[in-house]
Amino acid sequence: MSNKNFDGTHWSDASAITEVNPNDLSSALCDAYDIKDRLRTYGIKDKPKDADGSEITVGDCINDVIHFLEQLEENKGGKR
Repeated sequence: MSNKNFDGTHWSDASAITEVNPNDLSSALCDAYDIKDRLRTYGIKDKPKDADGSEITVGDCINDVIHFLEQLEENKGGKR
């Protein structure tokens, strides 16, 4: 198995993560849901994610984060 890790920008090999604390994962997912709710409440979920003319919205980004965390939780056998 390769020993690739976070390079400061992205994970180069997700298989390098061998153990996830289920409580931390659940907490991160709940935080992401709360952030998504606040984006909607403050009317910024449809705003561009950056000032570079991106068509990707802040809402798209949080949805990607939530999807990733849900998949991780599912693969680790976690429960919500």
